[in-house]
Amino acid sequence: MAAPFKVALDYFSYYIGLAKDKKFRSLKNKYGAGNVILTYLALLEMIYGGKGYYLVYNEKTRESIIDTITDEYLNGKYRPASATVAEVIDGLVEYEFFDSYLYERAILTSKRIQQTYYVSTVKRKMVEIDPDKWLLSISEMKVLSLASRILSIFINDENNRVNDGNNGINDGINKQSKVNESKVNRKREGCSSAVLSLPEKNGNSFDISEEMYQGLVKTYANVNVMQSLEAMKAYYDANPQRRLNDYTAKINKWLTQDSVCGSSSVPAHPSSAVSFNLSEYENSSMFDD
Repeated sequence: MAAPFKVALDYFSYYIGLAKDKKFRSLKNKYGAGNVILTYLALLEMIYGGKGYYLVYNEKTRESIIDTITDEYLNGKYRPASATVAEVIDGLVEYEFFDSYLYERAILTSKRIQQTYYVSTVKRKMVEIDPDKWLLSISEMKVLSLASRILSIFINDENNRVNDGNNGINDGINKQSKVNESKVNRKREGCSSAVLSLPEKNGNSFDISEEMYQGLVKTYANVNVMQSLEAMKAYYDANPQRRLNDYTAKINKWLTQDSVCGSSSVPAHPSSAVSFNLSEYENSSMFDD
C-alpha cells in the first residue's frame, strides 16, 4: 500500500493591500469590512489547508462551512447571521474572488488560488490534480515554473490524447504513408527538445536547448537560471515590440544583470512564489543599446 502524500499547504502568501482591494468596496459597504475580509480569509484557509486548491461548497457541506466561519472566525458580540455569511460568499463570487463557472458546479477556487498552490508544490514529487477543477493552462503554468509535477501531469495527458488521435488515423494509412512517417521520425530523432522557448520578432521561437541551458547554469552559478529565463520569457510575451530574432547576447546580458543585482538567486526557486517585476527589468541597464 502506497504511503499517503501531502495535499494541503502549511501557509500561503498574502498580498499587501488585499483588504483595500476595490472589488471589496461594495461588499464592505453592505456587510461590513470585518465580515467580508474575514470570511474571505477563512475560505482561503479552508481551501489551502484542505484540498489545497479548491473547496467543495454544495448542499452537504455549505452549512458546515458557514458554521465554521461564524463560530471560529466571526464569533463575538457582532457575530453575523449564517444567512449573511452565505450572502457574502455569493458576493465574493460575483466580484470574481472565486471562479463563477466552477462555483455553479459547487466548487470554490480561482486562478490566483491555483497559482499559489502551483508554485507552493513545485518541490513535491507527488501531486494529484482533478482536471475538471483546474483553471490554469499549460502556457500559464510554464510561466510560473517548468519544474512542477502538475505541469508534467497536464503535458503527459495532452501527449496521450495526441497519440490516441494519431493511432486512430494511422490505422487507415497505406504503406507509402508509413514510409513517409518513418522518414519524418528519423529526422526528429536528431532534434533535442527545448528547455524553454522565447518568442521571436519574426513569429518563430528561439529555443534554448538542454546543452545551452546547462552551459548557462555553469557560467552563472550564483543565479537561478531557470527563474531568470522564465522572467525573460514573461517580459517578451508581454512586450512584443521588444522581441528579437536572436537572443543569445540578450540572455547573457540578462543573466549578468541578475548576477550583479542578485534578483534571481539560486535558493529562491522553485520553493517560493514567483513574482516578475517587469517594469524593474525594463528600466534596468540590460535594455540599453
